[in-house]
Amino acid sequence: MVIISLLFCILRCTSSYDVGVDYHAIGTNFTDTVFITQFHRPDIRFTVLKQLQGMVDQGATFVSLRIWFVNEPGTTPDQTWRATFPITEQETANLHQYVQDVASIQSTIDGHRLHLDICLLWLGAADYTIGNPIDGLGYYRLNASDFTSRVQTTIESVVRAVSEVKRPDGVLLVQTIYL
Repeated sequence: MVIISLLFCILRCTSSYDVGVDYHAIGTNFTDTVFITQFHRPDIRFTVLKQLQGMVDQGATFVSLRIWFVNEPGTTPDQTWRATFPITEQETANLHQYVQDVASIQSTIDGHRLHLDICLLWLGAADYTIGNPIDGLGYYRLNASDFTSRVQTTIESVVRAVSEVKRPDGVLLVQTIYL
């Protein structure tokens, strides 16, 4: 009985949960405070770094980033949550910088580091539930070939932006990309 109790205590005391944060905006106004489309701005990046440090110091072990692909290329969104479909060079650069920054964050309390999961969301121009391959897909009714090309470009750009980023301890930062 003592051995079973001791074993239970060891298992219970050593098992842990990953605690994560769904983090894609720096404020409560979702439409205007999503940061990935404006991460090149020093004030936005500073705020994100400060918030990430607070999260990891409070025990977060991963963050989950969502990117909504909504806008047509060449348009200027009036809301920051709306990324471009396909992803732009600036948005890709922003993502790469964000991933590097997340990789550099370390808890000042116990030294643990974060992992990052990314979720790609397809709305507006990228909404494959609108239309069909014959009449066009998405809000703008893109032909199937153009739509597929944009999806492929977006996925390849995202993977390229994050694939080789490692934390200082040698662990790949991005654990999962949800398509």
